[in-house]
Amino acid sequence: MKSFEFNTLFIIESLKPGETKTGLNLYDEMCTLKAAHNELSDLDLRYVSITSAQEWDDCMAHIIKECKENKVLPIIHLEIHGNKNGIEFTNIECRDRYEVSRQFREINRIIACNLFTTLGVCEGLNILFGIKTDELMPFCGVVGSFDKLKAADIEIRYSEFYRTLFTKLDIYEAYKSLIHANSEIVADYRYIPVDEIFYKNYQDYLDNECTLEAMKQRALNSFEQQSFYANTRQQKRKFVRDFIKEEKKNRLNYYQESVSSFFDLEHFPQNRERFEIPDNFKTLKEKYGTLII
Repeated sequence: MKSFEFNTLFIIESLKPGETKTGLNLYDEMCTLKAAHNELSDLDLRYVSITSAQEWDDCMAHIIKECKENKVLPIIHLEIHGNKNGIEFTNIECRDRYEVSRQFREINRIIACNLFTTLGVCEGLNILFGIKTDELMPFCGVVGSFDKLKAADIEIRYSEFYRTLFTKLDIYEAYKSLIHANSEIVADYRYIPVDEIFYKNYQDYLDNECTLEAMKQRALNSFEQQSFYANTRQQKRKFVRDFIKEEKKNRLNYYQESVSSFFDLEHFPQNRERFEIPDNFKTLKEKYGTLII
């Protein structure tokens, strides 16, 4: 990803009673930073405290409305408990990663694929497993961790991240600031542009679903679903051979359809320049070998 646009930071917090309000603390720090820098006068800072899944849905609906009606371009930062399946709110209700991805996709579509997200969420990067290559990307990039996180560490690192991002307007420098912000605690935070997520997911699909055995199984399933009752073994073998031949023939077309859907090239042709999109499987494989996921 080469760039993204933003004018608002939403800090959404849902923690348990008695826990450090890391989201509120981050908001206060960013308000102080904004007051000290005239160039940040147009930056809008929003803090939202929620307790339930319904309030989360209401918050997402509010952001969608703001994007549509007031041209808000949000970064969404979460200070919420998480697990491998999704996020958990104060009242222990949850939203799974597929629903969170769906809601982010809706926002991202409205703002021309400029949604950036940061996750002060334990195991927050498991949201990546809710992303499909044949659907619009839910965001253009994400910072978070697959690990359990400590509140004090989250607070230190994201404060430095946003301090650098807002003053230097450089996502890579901001990520470096986050990584080096707290040497006392070892934590595996990662910045992952969405094009790298696409590379990995699609390469995983090729590695797992396009083997000869996987294609044979799909062919057999298709054969059985078409209810061929009086076919010979020779006809069955021919059906499987033809099925695999046709799938191989159309594989690049399927890939290009996924690219178009994921990056929404129909509505946002500029995304072909904003993101690094391999034109063929050889380039895809080369990219896949350099990923940090």
